[in-house]
Amino acid sequence: MSTMSPAGEAHSDGAHVWVRGPRSADVGRTVLVWRSTVPARTVLLWRTRRGTAVATDAYCPHRAYLMLDARLVRDAVECPLHGYRFGADGRCVNVRRSPAAQIVGVREADGCLWLAL
Repeated sequence: MSTMSPAGEAHSDGAHVWVRGPRSADVGRTVLVWRSTVPARTVLLWRTRRGTAVATDAYCPHRAYLMLDARLVRDAVECPLHGYRFGADGRCVNVRRSPAAQIVGVREADGCLWLAL
């Protein structure tokens, strides 16, 4: 697990503030914890087996646990507290009737990931 700080660049499209996140090359098949200062937000980033970048809110929707020690299981991020796993679409893949994780929009441009915060 890695932690990175934001580069400090942002722009708005009217619906979201797009914040420049980590370099695309720094996001892979392990969970990366990334913190934005403006707006203040902590997100988890990873890539699916097909290489798609995914970002979710770092708080587990089950018990609002900050998943700093989350790990990737197949294409789902696993909360270390109770083992709930959330896929790239935010849905829980291993526990019925669980709330979904909040997905954060991701775009790749200029060698970086841009996050809709």
